[in-house]
Amino acid sequence: MMGGWASFNKYSLLGGLRSAAQVISYEIPLTLSVVGLILLSGTMSLNRIVLDQAGSFLDWNLWKQPLAAVIFDVDGVLVQSVERNAEAYRRTFEPLGVRIEPQEVFANEGRGSRVLIERLARDHGMALSAAQLDGMTRHHHDLLASLGPMPLYPGVEALLESLHRRGLRLAIVTGNWRAIALAPFGQLASLFDAVVSAEEVTRTKPDAEPYRRALGELGVPAERAVVVENAPLGIESAKAAGLRVIAVTTTNPADRLRDADVVVADLLDVERALETLGGR
Repeated sequence: MMGGWASFNKYSLLGGLRSAAQVISYEIPLTLSVVGLILLSGTMSLNRIVLDQAGSFLDWNLWKQPLAAVIFDVDGVLVQSVERNAEAYRRTFEPLGVRIEPQEVFANEGRGSRVLIERLARDHGMALSAAQLDGMTRHHHDLLASLGPMPLYPGVEALLESLHRRGLRLAIVTGNWRAIALAPFGQLASLFDAVVSAEEVTRTKPDAEPYRRALGELGVPAERAVVVENAPLGIESAKAAGLRVIAVTTTNPADRLRDADVVVADLLDVERALETLGGR
């Protein structure tokens, strides 16, 4: 079927392919043998070759690299914290005579606390000085910590341990402070190969910086990782970093998560969704 393959370069295969062969380009590293006739070593630009011979099909996606890492948002994905977080923001603004409704916080889920406090203040006609903003951010942090440990969603422990056993690297990316983000996990925190929290980035979600930093700490390219998110701003951040996204409908309806690659009801469906996206 593929006799007469004679020569090739970075951009094409020349030789005995049938005249109707179609090449759809895409960069992949190759070290492979095709029916014992070709040995390639290097980087070649191709994705798949479709032959018009009895419907024969050679899919070069077979050589795509497997999934290496899963990156999780924390609040509303692994930890049941969004309601308590909204309460902490309400109490933060209460001394100023401003009432913050839970939906105002939910709509901005994923933003760092300092950024969100500034935004909420502006929405209520307030301009905060840098000193006020710093003080309110610390106050929110203290209030959130005072509310006590927050529960994990059902299935978190089993999911993290299963992915770890499969050899996948794990990370969390959160707009919260590191100490607060890690507190609910206890010994499970040791399963995370990378943690990116609010104090470690200059631009929070929906900017790509948090997820790009996680990829850097994991040492994994974007095409070999998948993000699990629950909010539109988080999905936007992950997509801007070139990542695929599984969204869970724990705090938002599916129609608000439509920019994700896969939408599932909860964490119990995440492993199956990983298989859909080509996870090993």
